[in-house]
Amino acid sequence: TSDMVGGFKVVLFCPEHLSIIKDGPMVRRNFLDVALSQIRPLYMRSLQRYNLVLKQRNALIKSAEKDRKTFESTIGIFSDQLAREAAVITGYRVRYIEGLKKYVSKCFSDMTGQREVPRLEYVSSSKLGEEECRDESKCYDAYMELYSSFREREISAESTLWGIHKDDIEIYLDGARARIFASQGQQRSLSLALKLAEGEIIRDESVGDYPVFLFDDVLSE
Repeated sequence: TSDMVGGFKVVLFCPEHLSIIKDGPMVRRNFLDVALSQIRPLYMRSLQRYNLVLKQRNALIKSAEKDRKTFESTIGIFSDQLAREAAVITGYRVRYIEGLKKYVSKCFSDMTGQREVPRLEYVSSSKLGEEECRDESKCYDAYMELYSSFREREISAESTLWGIHKDDIEIYLDGARARIFASQGQQRSLSLALKLAEGEIIRDESVGDYPVFLFDDVLSE
């Protein structure tokens, strides 16, 4: 399946994409994963490995109280694998958002006559800033520190509490969080700007060739 992704590049916008702005982090992570997988096959493969290791690590954490010996002897291996993939994926995401920032600002300004200013910020569960997230070594070290320092908390929660599956994009409009303070019209314009920016990045990566844009009911409100 991963070999097929990106063969036909397409950007879809429909009313449901309003959820990118107003709903929870999982929706925004999915937006990043889909957009990046179209232009970075290695990203998708790293994401697949991450999800597999995450599933295995969570199963190990859940079994910790019943079999502490196995947990202690193997948790470091799964933590290392997860941290390595998390560092790679975080780097891809942060660099992608750099491109998004430029094009979202331009597209949104075109729609609003430069009256409002959007801003995007990648929020990592490792608490590293965007500059540090670009450094795979620092990102890996940050996750390994979390995984080694808070094992008991993860055992209590029965799941992995830190990783790229917990990250988010915070979207601001004129300095205020768009998911809380923006009107529905502003949220729609922001989600459309994100999708147009996605297409511009694909064009940059495809030597000037635009993807196919599919717009469904774009002016319904």
